[in-house]
Amino acid sequence: MKTHLALLRGINVSGHKMIKMDALKKALETIGFQNVRTYIQSGNVFVSTEEENPGKVGLLIRNEIFKTFGHDVPVLVIGKEDLQACLDRNLFLNDEGVNLKK
Repeated sequence: MKTHLALLRGINVSGHKMIKMDALKKALETIGFQNVRTYIQSGNVFVSTEEENPGKVGLLIRNEIFKTFGHDVPVLVIGKEDLQACLDRNLFLNDEGVNLKK
């Protein structure tokens, strides 16, 4: 099972494309994602799935959002390893950096 971070673009901004995170969580669980976790009303959501390909995960999420909420929302999906690599290379973090393995 692989964990992916999905970043939904342009939802819940200035009252546009409103999606409640509890409704999003339920919709994504309905199509088979597990361990669905959202962060406030940001449109950031973690999902676990057997699907390894982030592009396919993003397409599944985008299609479900359109079907359930009627919003065509761009979805960027990255894996935990990619997120950790970005943090490791961030020059603005202190010497200790950020470790997602904790």
